[in-house]
Amino acid sequence: MPTLQLNRLSLGVASTAPQIEGGRVDHSWMDWADRGHIRDGSSPARVNDHYRRFSEDAALMESQGMRDYRFGVGWARIEPEPGQFDDSALVQYREKLLDLQARGIRPQLTLHHFTTPMWFERMGAFTRLKNVPHFLRFVEHTVRALCDRISEYITTNEPNVYATNGYFFGAWPPGEASFSRTLYVMSVLCAAHIAGYACIHRVRRELGFGDTRVAFATICAYSHRRTRTTGCTARRRRCRNGFSRAACRSL
Repeated sequence: MPTLQLNRLSLGVASTAPQIEGGRVDHSWMDWADRGHIRDGSSPARVNDHYRRFSEDAALMESQGMRDYRFGVGWARIEPEPGQFDDSALVQYREKLLDLQARGIRPQLTLHHFTTPMWFERMGAFTRLKNVPHFLRFVEHTVRALCDRISEYITTNEPNVYATNGYFFGAWPPGEASFSRTLYVMSVLCAAHIAGYACIHRVRRELGFGDTRVAFATICAYSHRRTRTTGCTARRRRCRNGFSRAACRSL
């Protein structure tokens, strides 16, 4: 049996902005909490105040030997209204990048991680292909502001989970329950990833950087081929795995 070589592993963590940053920001999960849809009554307005105390958290990561950190930026912080950017948020994220790198922690930036600004939600979010340019505008502005400090990007985190929980089970915002809608959201997210991939590479290439790496983060569910499945289980598996297959075919 092969031996696991722990000295070749790199310990890392990942987070999304609403999970850890705190503060009342006008995004989909804040709205979801305000409408009482979070079972334990918690709210992203009060989490662990990472937005202001990121250096303390980075020190904890350093003390635990973590060397990789994938974190999501807050789209609603950076672009609180369509086409209007708050560059103070980007300054804060730049300081976070500098702090991580000074500690020997390699950052990876996630641009969309389960949450969107409410202005984007009100126009249909990723249920409409015509909304993708709004996402790309945010991507380009953010990458131009930070690309000298970071070369690795995730366009969207687990888009299959985002679509399934938000549009099939109705457990996440916006709380819909439609199989066809779920599949269409996945197709729009696939288009957003492909366009975002090209955008990030183009921006960094224009600015003289050639070490760009871009991907999407996904999760797949597997079961033994002999396992009996219900129709609901089969649809769930198709939802969760469909994005990965579609994106790979498109690329």
